[in-house]
Amino acid sequence: MGQRNFGVSTRLCLGALGAGLFLSITSTASLADYRCTQLEELHRQYQGVSLTSDQQALKRKLVAWYNANCRQRRASR
Repeated sequence: MGQRNFGVSTRLCLGALGAGLFLSITSTASLADYRCTQLEELHRQYQGVSLTSDQQALKRKLVAWYNANCRQRRASR
């Protein structure tokens, strides 16, 4: 039962991270605020979840996109 729950949570995490990567690739300035908010929500939702090495690599890409596109917006508030 524990392995089944781990598999389900891994798939959900991969799906969410994949969605985040898709959003980052198709970014435009007008949608950046929305995508920044989505990534912040994903961060809160998956805080403390163990990630595989592939998931860690994807997360690094998302964090880099966030830093490049969301930090300036946050600092101006």
